[in-house]
Amino acid sequence: MEIDYFGQLARYNAWANARLYGAVAALPDEAYRRPIGLFFRSLHGTLNHLLGVDRLWLKRLTGEGDHPDRLDAIVHDDLRELAQARAAEDERIIAVVSGYDASALSRRHPYHTTSGQP
Repeated sequence: MEIDYFGQLARYNAWANARLYGAVAALPDEAYRRPIGLFFRSLHGTLNHLLGVDRLWLKRLTGEGDHPDRLDAIVHDDLRELAQARAAEDERIIAVVSGYDASALSRRHPYHTTSGQP
């Protein structure tokens, strides 16, 4: 598989997230925060979860960065701050993926689960 394929996926992820956040920003705050039966209750909870798990996986892969201790943590309560953090994390994903070569992509990446299991 071509190495830049992963870079392409990382850039697509950033593009898709920017579009998603643009659409969410157009919603009234009440609709954005309304519990609608999602696992993380609302769009607000779900977007915070997605940022949190990306941070968690990057910590597992790189050994760097902070992540919440809970999968349902609210990383940022303000949508504007959440969107800025999302964009920064997407740039971080792109940078990490761009730093991988064929050797790095072919080796195992050991990590521990959130409960501490290898």
